[in-house]
Amino acid sequence: MSDEETTYVIERAASGRAKCKGCKNNIEKDDLRIGVEIPNGSYKMVRWYHPACFKMPTRKLNGVSIDDFIEDILRDGTKDDEFSNSEDLKKQVGNDIERATFGSPSKNKKKRAKEEVAEEQEAKKRKIDALGEDVAEKYNSICGKKNDELKDILRWNGHPVTGTKENLLERILDGITYGRFQQCPLCHEGKLKLKDDDLTRVVCKGRWDEALMQRFDCAYSVSAKDAPRNKPWHLTEPSASEKEEIKQDAERRNEPTKPSAKAVAAKNEDGGVAEGPLSQLLKGATKLEEDGYWDLNNAAGIKKASSMLTDLVLKDGVIDITDDEKKARMLIGKLILTNKEKSASEFVTVLADQQGLSENNQAEKKQQEEVLSEACAVPANAKIVMVLMELSKLYFKEKNTNAGLTYKKVANAVRDHPEEITVDNAKGLGKGKTKVPGIGASSAAKIHEFLSTGTMQKLEEKRASAGDA
Repeated sequence: MSDEETTYVIERAASGRAKCKGCKNNIEKDDLRIGVEIPNGSYKMVRWYHPACFKMPTRKLNGVSIDDFIEDILRDGTKDDEFSNSEDLKKQVGNDIERATFGSPSKNKKKRAKEEVAEEQEAKKRKIDALGEDVAEKYNSICGKKNDELKDILRWNGHPVTGTKENLLERILDGITYGRFQQCPLCHEGKLKLKDDDLTRVVCKGRWDEALMQRFDCAYSVSAKDAPRNKPWHLTEPSASEKEEIKQDAERRNEPTKPSAKAVAAKNEDGGVAEGPLSQLLKGATKLEEDGYWDLNNAAGIKKASSMLTDLVLKDGVIDITDDEKKARMLIGKLILTNKEKSASEFVTVLADQQGLSENNQAEKKQQEEVLSEACAVPANAKIVMVLMELSKLYFKEKNTNAGLTYKKVANAVRDHPEEITVDNAKGLGKGKTKVPGIGASSAAKIHEFLSTGTMQKLEEKRASAGDA
């Protein structure tokens, strides 16, 4: 058998079964591998190597450089000549072969570790320089500080103080660049933070409900540069007034400003109802009382008042309440029982404060959907995530923790799903080859129902039983 009969090939591993002749470990599926093809009668015997374990046979290939070996001798067996068309892959494989052939593994490992540290430091320097002279100057001024001093800076600005020094420095660099976090714009109660395993993204920690003794997770997740922020970022200890301002900023609800029903129902100087969203409904309630239909001293009177006011509210459409007349009458009737001392017009403001005005609620839902769209892998799936999050929350309110956790998991799975979910593919999320982890057949059916009808029967039931309809 002559030397010329031996050939060399590079390809992607078809499976993870072949072992590397160098390190004796399996070569993972789709990893690059180098094969030494040795003729043996009617077939070729192939020895496979990781590129980092392949030592070029310098005696057989006397005078051939590694670059020439890759360009002229190593046959490309990758799909669509992936290897030949990629200068980065050729450089990477060349470096691997060089280290395996001419240096001891331990020395190469240490050398490469130093190179990687140097490369990381250089990359970080380029990153900081790209952020501007002011950011670079401020960041460099704190690099020599001790961990406790770095934690003080994070604490002054209301940020988490856990992690290694490198982690603390990354958090401070983010703060210098973009500012302090505002409150979560999706759940309006959770605190934002940099994601532990990806400091380029910001997530919400969720909120703790004292009454239910339950933590509610939040699906908010955006790139660091897109998260809502406050400035300035403090590198020295803020004054007492600045600390109070930071505290207020952190607690301020990040949501559309909603005027109270009392403000909306302001009176004119002459005592009449001012023009506004509730004006017509308030006038109708006042007339209802003047006509003697607001007698709350007995069951019959309460029933009549509830029925008459329900008709007014549904016809007016300003207060956000269910269109189902029976459910609306039950909701208003229960509220009247706890507010029997109120006049009809005063009761309207109580109802509006509890239910919200349709226009304001729609604005809030639109803002939530926009925020959630940024967090979803596919923005079009945001509406599905919203209803699943609401359903999960309602189950938690019922103290049905298992169901609450189930729909929280489904909402997160939909949020991270890389394809748009439609009527045509929704049911496939819960079964067969297209099944998505975290989504079962029942959940997939509910998603299909929502996409088909615009609502979800189970959600409507939970809203009604919670008084949220």
